[in-house]
Amino acid sequence: MFTTGDAEAWLPCPLTHGPNAYILRVEGESMMPEYHDGDLIFVDQRGAYDHGDDIIVRSPDGKATFKRLQKTNEGTYLLALNPSWPDRIIRIPEESQICGKVIFSGRQR
Repeated sequence: MFTTGDAEAWLPCPLTHGPNAYILRVEGESMMPEYHDGDLIFVDQRGAYDHGDDIIVRSPDGKATFKRLQKTNEGTYLLALNPSWPDRIIRIPEESQICGKVIFSGRQR
């Protein structure tokens, strides 16, 4: 359970979500043009993760990344949306954990 000191701010989510949903701020340009540096993404930990979902993955060393899930005949991997991004295709390291999928995004004004 989260408490007041666990977050920078408590923001309402405009969509129905599970009790462990959370918000992250996008850093970088790997998911442009759909997501921009500074955007807020609302992440829900409920449910299955399907091809095309934008997900948060934490590797065994504790690093997290935000990419689009791809499930193909060649395997399961992550995709950076920015066509100019080097190494757009990322293999998911063994022992990684999916920490939720994006259900809403927005930008503070």
